[in-house]
Amino acid sequence: MVNKKESSRGKVNNDMMLSILDYARLAPSSHNTQPWKFSISESKIQILPDLKKALSIADPVHRELFISLGCAISNLEIAANHYGYAINIDHPKQKTDPIRIILEKLKKDAQDFPQLKRRYTDRGKYSQKPLPKDLLKNCRELCKEGIHLELLVDEDKEYIARMVYEGDIIQFNNPQYRKELAYWLRKGVLDGGKISNAVGAFVVSTFNLGKTIGKKELSLILSSPVYAVLGSENDNLVDWINIGISYERIALYLSSIGISNHPMNQGLLELSDHRKRITETCENISYAQFGFRIGYNEKTQRKSSPRFKLNELLVS
Repeated sequence: MVNKKESSRGKVNNDMMLSILDYARLAPSSHNTQPWKFSISESKIQILPDLKKALSIADPVHRELFISLGCAISNLEIAANHYGYAINIDHPKQKTDPIRIILEKLKKDAQDFPQLKRRYTDRGKYSQKPLPKDLLKNCRELCKEGIHLELLVDEDKEYIARMVYEGDIIQFNNPQYRKELAYWLRKGVLDGGKISNAVGAFVVSTFNLGKTIGKKELSLILSSPVYAVLGSENDNLVDWINIGISYERIALYLSSIGISNHPMNQGLLELSDHRKRITETCENISYAQFGFRIGYNEKTQRKSSPRFKLNELLVS
């Protein structure tokens, strides 16, 4: 991959674009499905939704898939800024359309570039250590236009935790949901190793673990200082993409100041009734789209989930 010191800023070449994409592929995604393909030509990059990786049970309208694509765009933008380019996004009109990215010269560097390889999802238990007073303000400034962030605490956070518990029971009562989740475990999208993933897939598909997982996730939310909700004014492809861009910007910022985060949409925003109830809980959000807990974890072990290699994601 191209080294920034060795690259000539302002000149778009294949090595530089491949390096940019190598950072884009590190973005978080729903169930770590990594639902993207890439193609490059001259100063243009195309991100193609990989609908073969869509979660037909958990995400039937592909909302989470396009939020994941937004996360990849956020990484791509920061990497492009690092190499001296801004990006211009041509949004898709249909779910099968590619997202076209045009690279343009830029003098500004990217402050969060080092976090692209440091950011990870921390699924551990967070402490009750108070968060910085300016955290909400700083995170809101990172959101795309039309995207809103709310931090839920106390009774609202407990209400969310109870919904997660109920939602996990509802989802795991569905054998097709368990089968879909087991498929991705078997594919090795988590970091447990082949044997551990195979055992996990068998257990998930065979037994109803809704109450067990629900209790665990309820406890994780209650032990966290806040539960964050990202929402939008509308509910379409562009909004979903902008939610992903905004979330990844926030996640990288949190990583830079030593604060952990953990997306928690399973059992919650994947269910239409629960999503509606969350929206009603938030004062300034028309459509709740994405939820995650935030907090400090001094015992954390930085470990990212596996990623597909770049050559597996490139198409001509």
